[in-house]
Amino acid sequence: MEWHFKRRVVMIMPFAIAALFVLMKSLSFDFFGFSQSYLTNLWAVIFYFSVFNPNALSVLKVFILGVCADILLQMPFGISPSMYCFMFFIGHFNRRTLVHATFSFQWVGYTVASGFLFLLGLILLKVMYGAVPHAGYLTAEYASLVILYPIIAAGCGSINRLIGRYV
Repeated sequence: MEWHFKRRVVMIMPFAIAALFVLMKSLSFDFFGFSQSYLTNLWAVIFYFSVFNPNALSVLKVFILGVCADILLQMPFGISPSMYCFMFFIGHFNRRTLVHATFSFQWVGYTVASGFLFLLGLILLKVMYGAVPHAGYLTAEYASLVILYPIIAAGCGSINRLIGRYV
């Protein structure tokens, strides 16, 4: 009985970490000026688990996270779920290549995927609000996406190893 309880707790950890990113963004928690990057760094968690363990963070959970992010942040409905699901599908459909690749290749794959989603988000901002943020802010945001991926991937990897023990 204890084994099944531990398995359930461990299997919900990726969703709990992703939900923590959404919650930190909704609380406007400022950490050295990077309060805006928590939601986009959620892309790293989604990308990692879509490649290495799509059962732990399924597309339904990703969609629910996006809906919660839109509600908590009062964003136009559907932007976050579509971008999160798109990141999930990019990682999942390239899973066969990325699982056996080196970490640097995975990092480049994440960089390209997040760059595409970042540009898509800027286009949506321009269409919906008629303006985009300052170029310096955008550069810092994208740099945080790329630079923090190894740290987030290391944390996700340790969680994924823990999940592997109970599956």
